[in-house]
Amino acid sequence: MASLELCKDVQEWKGKPCGPSVDAVSQQAKLSVQEKLDTDENLKKYELKVRSVTAIHESGNKYKGMAEVEIDGESHQVTIDIIADGKNIFWE
Repeated sequence: MASLELCKDVQEWKGKPCGPSVDAVSQQAKLSVQEKLDTDENLKKYELKVRSVTAIHESGNKYKGMAEVEIDGESHQVTIDIIADGKNIFWE
């Protein structure tokens, strides 16, 4: 799991904060997953590249994500669970 700041991307609906936008969650998750792949001792040797993350809001602060990860020129789809509270993002 990883944590990143999302405060500036908090949306409002009828004056009430409703969490970060799906675009912000997608972008922050992409950056966070790539950072993990680049720094994890067991994974960095594979030179995995995250091409995109698409997040879909499920409920509350929960999102479902689809990451497109490339290795040796081949793309693979990987599902991730994301929790974003407006300040932090966690995924697994």
